[in-house]
Amino acid sequence: MHFRKSLFGLALLLTGLSFSIFSCETKESSAFTNPTMKAFFDNNCSSCHSNGTYNAGSWLYDPSNDKSIQDHIQHIYGEVYVKKTMPPAGLSQADMAAFKAWYDAGHPSN
Repeated sequence: MHFRKSLFGLALLLTGLSFSIFSCETKESSAFTNPTMKAFFDNNCSSCHSNGTYNAGSWLYDPSNDKSIQDHIQHIYGEVYVKKTMPPAGLSQADMAAFKAWYDAGHPSN
């Protein structure tokens, strides 16, 4: 009897495990539409980090795809807030505060 209970428990575990494996959802990319931060990236980043620009470096800003920011957020945060090397012209205190608040809020795309 103990063997049957163990076998039944194992079967339930494996069934549940297979459901959790196959029900994983992946986030599809969407447009980056956060109004404040879209303006921030458009004004401060797109002239060098957009498609077709010479100085795009390791990051390409694409406002039609939020993954362009989300996949590189640690690098962007480091350059903008920690090192303060981007953008080259610097940021106003208001822009820096807005960037930090957005980052601390989980850097939402919308």
